[in-house]
Amino acid sequence: AKREGIQADYEAVDRDMTLECLAAATQLERPPVFVYLSAAGVSSSSRSPYMRVRWEVEERLRGSGLPYIIAHPALITGADRREHRPMERVGDFAMRGVFGLARGLGAGKWADQYATLNGETLARGLIGASKDRALWNQTVGVPDLLRVAF
Repeated sequence: AKREGIQADYEAVDRDMTLECLAAATQLERPPVFVYLSAAGVSSSSRSPYMRVRWEVEERLRGSGLPYIIAHPALITGADRREHRPMERVGDFAMRGVFGLARGLGAGKWADQYATLNGETLARGLIGASKDRALWNQTVGVPDLLRVAF
């Protein structure tokens, strides 16, 4: 939008465009499973605009009548990202150390829930989740995405 001179704020892109897709999907004769990439930590009490928008979309999706999967990955990292995000790479490195320590201290379940994923693994997990009817109408985290990634 920016390259084309269109003024588009965060909410117009991340909320409004997603809700347009949701509305269109509800009109289909054979409704699809709607897979929504949200974020770890999203809840009704989220304060940041990023998290509030995601919660709003999640709530609309839950009430849509469509089968859905809401994915809550933590940090998405990897060399396959087009954007230059140096702090993301630093965060990935630091979090891997924190998660290793947490696993060593018996907090493996917490560490697994917030583990970092690269884009390819995330995509494979989202596709795998869409094919696993046991995950429909649920919010899934990193362990589920890794389990169904092909």
